[in-house]
Amino acid sequence: MLYKASTVQTCVVQATDGELGKVKDIYFDSEKWAIRYLAIDTLKWLPGLKVLVSPISFDSVDLLNKRISLFATKEQIENSPSESTS
Repeated sequence: MLYKASTVQTCVVQATDGELGKVKDIYFDSEKWAIRYLAIDTLKWLPGLKVLVSPISFDSVDLLNKRISLFATKEQIENSPSESTS
């Protein structure tokens, strides 16, 4: 399925055990034209941290309700690479 990047950037990201934050940036693979990572701004949960989440972690993308659900827990996401390490 194809989505506009601006539409995805308005989504809230949900882990299996609670809300993580919002999509801040999208990193693309320019050779394959695919999303490589979503940079998630963790807002109040982990203030000032932006973590990278691979599309492999996506459970569902619900653009109608502006929500991306992940197969991962908050602890797993907390141990993900941060945007500053990319």
